[in-house]
Amino acid sequence: ERARENGRRLFQMLGIAREDRERRFEWMLNMVTFFDAPNGIIIYIDRSLSPWALVDVGIVIQTIMLAALGYGLGTCPEAAVVQYPEVLRDLLGIPDSKLIVCGIAIGYPDYDALVNGFTSNRMPLDAAATWHGI
Repeated sequence: ERARENGRRLFQMLGIAREDRERRFEWMLNMVTFFDAPNGIIIYIDRSLSPWALVDVGIVIQTIMLAALGYGLGTCPEAAVVQYPEVLRDLLGIPDSKLIVCGIAIGYPDYDALVNGFTSNRMPLDAAATWHGI
């Protein structure tokens, strides 16, 4: 529900009406083209690895994003990009033995872009974590 509410708020901020299928489709195209960032990173792993390897992937993604920030670059993790793995495989020569996990848009941020002023609602930490111990 929180994700839906954030989507409603984002589209409202951008002036995209719920019934405006054309502008919603344009937004989706922006997602799969890295929001026009000059570069994109595709993260993939070998399918033979343990599911625990996805934890490592998350750490790698976060590390890339934090390192980029240190160079004045902005990043955006992209699930939409990997929804079309066959396109990525053909374009980049990624074999079927690899699981395509995530894309990352990377470039210098456009601080004047309306969307970059959007802040999503977050779940309170206590709603997502249970604390044990002394």
